[in-house]
Amino acid sequence: MSYQNIWMRKKDIAELGAELVGNDKQIAELQAVVVQQAEQIVELQARLAQQEQLITQLREQIEALNEQLGQNPRNSHKPPSSDPPGSGRKKGSGRRKKKTKRKRGGQPEHKGHHRKGITESWRRRKK
Repeated sequence: MSYQNIWMRKKDIAELGAELVGNDKQIAELQAVVVQQAEQIVELQARLAQQEQLITQLREQIEALNEQLGQNPRNSHKPPSSDPPGSGRKKGSGRRKKKTKRKRGGQPEHKGHHRKGITESWRRRKK
């Protein structure tokens, strides 16, 4: 080997050494970034767990409120007077009687049933 080749190899080794120092700095910076990101991941996972717990609680609360909203005196222990106005049965929603040929009220030629009047002898007994 010639002196020139040895000198070129020393120069290449020096350059490679400088590159290694630069690479070591980059590796150290990247490792710091990785550590920082790992800490952020832990924080975000904790926040996610809290939010999932809150979502579960809110869903349970919504279900309970929906059940309360759907209650009325027919399907709960509430009295009918607790219903807001206009929430009762609407007219015509129940069963209707079949139409007949007769008119409402007393029918003609029907002998009524009446109580007899109080007689004088009954009044005397009461006193």
